[in-house]
Amino acid sequence: TKNGFMVVDHFSLAGTQAVLEYYQDVFDELQKHDLLKFMNGLFGDSLEYRASVDWTLGFSEIFRQLKGYDITPYLPALHNGVAIGGGGIFGGGFAKESFDGQGDKILNDYYSVLTYLFNKNHLEPMQKFLEGYGMNLRYQTAYGKYMEQASTSMFVGIPEGEMMMIRNNFDNIRAQAGAVHVMGRKEYNAELQAEMGKNHAQSWQNLLFFTQRSFAAGVNNI
Repeated sequence: TKNGFMVVDHFSLAGTQAVLEYYQDVFDELQKHDLLKFMNGLFGDSLEYRASVDWTLGFSEIFRQLKGYDITPYLPALHNGVAIGGGGIFGGGFAKESFDGQGDKILNDYYSVLTYLFNKNHLEPMQKFLEGYGMNLRYQTAYGKYMEQASTSMFVGIPEGEMMMIRNNFDNIRAQAGAVHVMGRKEYNAELQAEMGKNHAQSWQNLLFFTQRSFAAGVNNI
């Protein structure tokens, strides 16, 4: 749960199917009243929930199939790598076990499998569902979790970045833009510099700084 609300399993097809069943009912109701014509899609914000270790049923078997070894003996590497400092957008430094120097490889393999599951079990079915209505999924893919940003951006109709997490590192925008160009997407969004707990904190020059650099890095809609 997040702040008392249930959080869907973003890495299982069953979790996504539960979401789509909910939206199917919503869309059917909107269609009855001829209101779907006012929609062009759904939006997915950054993944702002905490987990000591992101996991899903059957993860260890899928990991074995994709990476060729059992992840079970190395679970302490995942726990220390992910949980110390909170992980994702809450992150700090790592304090992982080395496992004879293999700690980084194990973590990279783990994040790679998470990315695969997020793409195939969450983003792809959501996008296909919406395409059935002539709509798109607009999503801040991979933000808030350690997943591969460029590949996740290939599975949604409208990829979106967020300046709060990119700050001045516009290579992140370029990485996502590469996926946009490869897939021939017509729109690439960026959430322009969210500020937490600082109402009216930004000057015109500050907003202009991020707008100009976002467009220079490939964004075409703010």
